[in-house]
Amino acid sequence: MRKMSRKTFIGSLAALGGGPADLLLARLNIPGRPLDPASLRAIGRVVLPSALGAPGVDRVVASFLMWVRNYHTGAEVLHGYGTAELTSTPEMPVRRWAGQLHDLDEVARATHGKPFTRLTVEARETLIRNALKDQRVQVVTVPVEAEHVIAALVSHFVSSAEARDLCYGAVIGKERCRPLGTGPNRPPRRTS
Repeated sequence: MRKMSRKTFIGSLAALGGGPADLLLARLNIPGRPLDPASLRAIGRVVLPSALGAPGVDRVVASFLMWVRNYHTGAEVLHGYGTAELTSTPEMPVRRWAGQLHDLDEVARATHGKPFTRLTVEARETLIRNALKDQRVQVVTVPVEAEHVIAALVSHFVSSAEARDLCYGAVIGKERCRPLGTGPNRPPRRTS
């Protein structure tokens, strides 16, 4: 009998879909279908603030994908002050999100004859609106709780230091250390 590599074994389990294969893949933290960066960038150019520009959208998408890649399901979360209840991080809905990206692309091909990433901003906006119109979509502060990948991307951005800096037009640097001596000073103006 020929020895099967780990990669081939995992790939054949993924091909089965559902059931024990999904449980094993989730435990190994290997998503079945990865999130497409090009589709996320195309979405970001529609739903993220235009003040970011293309490089800013690319940066937000890269940060979101890094967050997805580094996320650990079941990790213990710090409990609040005065409570002993221990909680853990929920499962990352990456399969559902990847499916939603795939669905957007399929609709784009069916209605416009080309991939989602090749559509105009206006055509992408229309498809995004249609994809979200029957869903209960909320922008949440914890992206993993988002029902749709679009809301997850926006939530990831909204909870970032870059979003706060953009909102206030200043370099606040949320969650970044600043020297104590600069505490009384106003944050410098945001230049780009």
